[in-house]
Amino acid sequence: MTSAVTSPTYGPIQLQTELTSPPSRDDRKWYSCQYPHHPDFRRAGWGRVLSKNMENTLSMSSSPDDVESADNGHGPEVSRRDALLAGVSLPGKIGCAALLGTGGLWGVATVRMMFNNMPVEAARRFKVGFPADYPAGYVETRYKETHGVWLVNCLYQGRQEIVALSTACTHLGCITTWQESRREFKCPCHGSGFYVSGINFEGPAPRPLERHKIGLASDGQIEVDTAKKYQQELGQWADPESFLALVTKS
Repeated sequence: MTSAVTSPTYGPIQLQTELTSPPSRDDRKWYSCQYPHHPDFRRAGWGRVLSKNMENTLSMSSSPDDVESADNGHGPEVSRRDALLAGVSLPGKIGCAALLGTGGLWGVATVRMMFNNMPVEAARRFKVGFPADYPAGYVETRYKETHGVWLVNCLYQGRQEIVALSTACTHLGCITTWQESRREFKCPCHGSGFYVSGINFEGPAPRPLERHKIGLASDGQIEVDTAKKYQQELGQWADPESFLALVTKS
């Protein structure tokens, strides 16, 4: 059974369990006040308004809560969360989840890096053996991977000394390699070459390899500290902490 009421906006409206053209909010207020106990109106009931694609659409429901919402003259209520969630498409939700996940990973990586750097500070100072372990012309390569250091016994400006050279090329920071057959350090990226003393002689490298602080520990072993560097072009190779002088036998 259907019955008609007159709407201020739509004119005559057929009240039934399913309406093909939902009336406006003003219409709902009007006929809910005029016919609060109409059987077809109570049987139809107005559902909750959901936001979809940024437009309000009306869904039908027989929920008592929805009928009560229509009866009190205030119309349907929509929570802010429901409106926001309904207005976001599935790809948008996936994108938001991915963004939050990426932010979380960056946060974990940052914290991990901070904690990992703490023991590195202590590891920058390490022992490499006794001076007798480094004969003239000897190049120790085993600290390249762990500390980024070449240990060399070389002749520089008429003085025999043991130095700790940085493995980083002074051009763009590539890691150099030691070529025993040619007795030189070589940059595999752009071809810069360095003598065993660290002095550059070919390629785009603008200056010699940098030195690290070196000296003798209390037990007589050689101790290297990579926290401090010395540059030849700045005259820092003259600093006694940049080399370990050796007494040559006459």
